Amino acid sequence: MRKFLLVLLVLIPGLITLAQPSYTWVSQTLSPGNNLQQMKKMADGSLIINGYNNSFFKSVDDGASWSTVKVVDGVADFSMLSMNSAGIGLLVSGDIKIVDFKSGEDVVVDGKLLKTTDYGVTWTSMDLSGIGVNETLLNPNRVGAYSLDMTAVECIDENNAYLYCSWKDFTSGSKVSFGAVFETKNGGTSWEPITDNLGSNTITAIQTVGSSTYVSGNNTLFKKVGETITDLYSNLVAADGGTDQTIYIFDIDMVSEMEFYIVSGNGVFHTTDGGATITELSGNGVPTGGNDIKVIDANTIMVLGSGTVSKVTVDGGANWQGCYPGASCWEIAGVFNDSVVATAIDDIYKIAITDLATAPTNWKKQTISNTNSRIHQLHFIDADKAILAGYDELVKSTSDGGETWTDVNLPELYPVPGGDDAEYSIDFKDLCVSDGVSYASSRRFYFIEYPKDSSQISTYFPGLIFKSTDNWETSELVNLLDIGEKYETDPTKNPFHDDCYGFEPYSIGSVTDSIIFCWAEWNDISAGIDNKVTHSYVFRTTDKGETWDIITEDLGSLFVTEIYFIDENNGYVVGNKILLKTTDGGDSFVDLYPNLDPDASLGAYVNAVVYVSENEIYFPTISDFVWLTTDGGTTFTQIPGLSGTTDFLKLSDTHWLSLGSATKSFFTWNAGDKWESCTPGVSIWNIYGIVNDSVYALAKSDLYKISVAELLQKGVGFEEILSENNALKILNRSNEIEVLSSQKTIERCAIYSITGKLMEVREPNAESCVFSKSAYPSGVYIISTFTGNDRYTNKVVF
Repeated sequence: MRKFLLVLLVLIPGLITLAQPSYTWVSQTLSPGNNLQQMKKMADGSLIINGYNNSFFKSVDDGASWSTVKVVDGVADFSMLSMNSAGIGLLVSGDIKIVDFKSGEDVVVDGKLLKTTDYGVTWTSMDLSGIGVNETLLNPNRVGAYSLDMTAVECIDENNAYLYCSWKDFTSGSKVSFGAVFETKNGGTSWEPITDNLGSNTITAIQTVGSSTYVSGNNTLFKKVGETITDLYSNLVAADGGTDQTIYIFDIDMVSEMEFYIVSGNGVFHTTDGGATITELSGNGVPTGGNDIKVIDANTIMVLGSGTVSKVTVDGGANWQGCYPGASCWEIAGVFNDSVVATAIDDIYKIAITDLATAPTNWKKQTISNTNSRIHQLHFIDADKAILAGYDELVKSTSDGGETWTDVNLPELYPVPGGDDAEYSIDFKDLCVSDGVSYASSRRFYFIEYPKDSSQISTYFPGLIFKSTDNWETSELVNLLDIGEKYETDPTKNPFHDDCYGFEPYSIGSVTDSIIFCWAEWNDISAGIDNKVTHSYVFRTTDKGETWDIITEDLGSLFVTEIYFIDENNGYVVGNKILLKTTDGGDSFVDLYPNLDPDASLGAYVNAVVYVSENEIYFPTISDFVWLTTDGGTTFTQIPGLSGTTDFLKLSDTHWLSLGSATKSFFTWNAGDKWESCTPGVSIWNIYGIVNDSVYALAKSDLYKISVAELLQKGVGFEEILSENNALKILNRSNEIEVLSSQKTIERCAIYSITGKLMEVREPNAESCVFSKSAYPSGVYIISTFTGNDRYTNKVVF
């Protein structure tokens, strides 16, 4: 709930009300076209605003400027880099996990395909919408398909390339794996499949030499020449003895168009006729498999992987000896300045070619990162330059022969929060802060979204609650899997029952860092899709989300707009015909709604809890007045002059602000005797309160603010202010303020800002005290005057 600053003022009777000027609202557009929802102040004083379409913003300068926060983000794992001699290259990543649900379907977005034309100095993100668009089944862009996962690529030139993609498809109603190798002949505008559906098989290598292209992977080995594709896999199975039909090829190394080596989990193989016949190597100590194989020269061949299979031969394969670098390596990149270079997790290893015969374990290690990146690819450009890529968005280059490596600038891989190019849209709904820990809830979001006229039922991911302990520098998911677990077989209480879907945790509130309240709803189709029922409850956790309990009755399709707790025991739950109060931390609730609407004639939609003090709480409703209770909800009175609003703010005993739609935004300076329209021209969803001498409020896409001084000077226009019994007079001149005492000496006179900051103190010991206006910014100030045993407080506009 918002924390409101109540400015207590002693106003002097008989003030002259002047004609009111217009209201000066200033707006900042944060998220065009998206609904902003909540604004909260963090423990470090920073401000957070969240909203729909991934909108999440932070300000560290009291709202003067805002930066985006990627609460939901993923990291691309670059699995293959292919670059030709002209510097044209392609870099691919697998699908990107955005949210890890621990069980069930994770939230993933398509992998990335990046292109360079200058040897990796600059990169652009390629449009993937042309992959398989003319196909029925082999089309990862059709409705019902998701999770485009790319693991292999071969860049031939500017226009021609091969790409392996796999994806999941829910068109049939259940998850089906698809995969195919695609070819482009127009620079990526369109990609056509050159294989049938490969299902869940993985392609690990695509290599083109001359007119032949070879594709290898899990149970896969074929050759493409022109438009003819020849399946070579049965030849490999035969070379392995014919008994194992599931051979995983890790890589192939091309010696020429017709000669290449194969390294697999079943051993090392060789062909000299383009795969028509394949033989298994059988030299003394030959490796039984490995991650990669590289022909160094006519007699030298190296295989790397784990410690037992990392071996090298310098006599054409007759004899092999161990060459383990000390860590499992993924790729043998080749020869770079007279050394063989290989990649491991965070390191690259180098060994001089001259050491291979006599000291094959004399490797030198160079650490590239410290994030378990798993360096997958290393490409040599010339004697000085090289570029590498791996997991966790690792892309680095060297221009000094590998002595130093620097990060390569990549394009933005993920949509900017709130941007129009969002690949995934998570609508943040609520925010709460307590004990330095902040929580944010999000609505459910589409897993597979079908058109409204489709016979298919759209599928949802459940909503989320995120937690941050460092003011949203980082965040983590709160465990929601336990919600309803104790009611495992009851779909009316367990949102993750097999007959339930669309779990949405809308409204949240926190008391401490471990006590969280959440109102959530879901759909129950246990009686059939045509008899769908909505259930909703307030849940409570006391252990940071590890376990949850239901603490209210089933609220059905009624909507909870706010959960507000004053302390660990006292709190309110409000919403559509909902006004519940607890005094025992949620163990029990008292229904106050009948006190507000005794004959149930209103159907009031209580939109917020505006807590001023224990004896003064306001409940704005959207169309049924703003209600005040001074006795904890036993009785309610209407605020005069208002028919309803979205939110309400009390600035002083007489100055109140009510904001909602353009026709329901008003301000009063006389405790409701008269209201004046103060709309900023748009509907306001939420009033945060006061920041840096301004009132802040949220609209659909924008943050609005207005000066507190401007609001408080409404109804205060004067040249002379008289205090009680005319004992004190304040003369408000153009350039100065003079305080005059007609009876006693002024002992002390102090000026405070409208927010209570002490600005200046004088001790004149005279009947007059003068302040120069030039020393103060324009605004409203409080003058406190002491004469004898009397104290006078006056509000003055400078």
